[in-house]
Amino acid sequence: MLINLTNHTTDTWTETQLEEANKCFGEIINLAFPAINPQNSLEEIKELAKKYLFIILEIKKNNPGVSLSVLLSGEYTFVFNLVEMLKVKHIKVYSATSERISRDMGDNKKEIVFRFVKFRPYY
Repeated sequence: MLINLTNHTTDTWTETQLEEANKCFGEIINLAFPAINPQNSLEEIKELAKKYLFIILEIKKNNPGVSLSVLLSGEYTFVFNLVEMLKVKHIKVYSATSERISRDMGDNKKEIVFRFVKFRPYY
């Protein structure tokens, strides 16, 4: 099972990313990434990470015997703190890697497309 804790719900993923996720993890659950105020203190970020750790642990508890992983990307300090907390609980955490394809459109405009490549573990 994969918990998708990113700003990109699975309905926005490419077919390639969905197929790879299903092959590697099976069921996918979207968990909305929190809106994080840039003015928040580090302590507030850590408390928010603890809240999400609790949510993830509840999902794990409600799915006994299922291997649980988390796809996590977003605001850097929140991600760092939550990755550290998940590692302590022996929950695997992944990031989605992509190829950045840039095309110059003229008039100081660029078109940028990100093509999914693979899931990479944080550790």
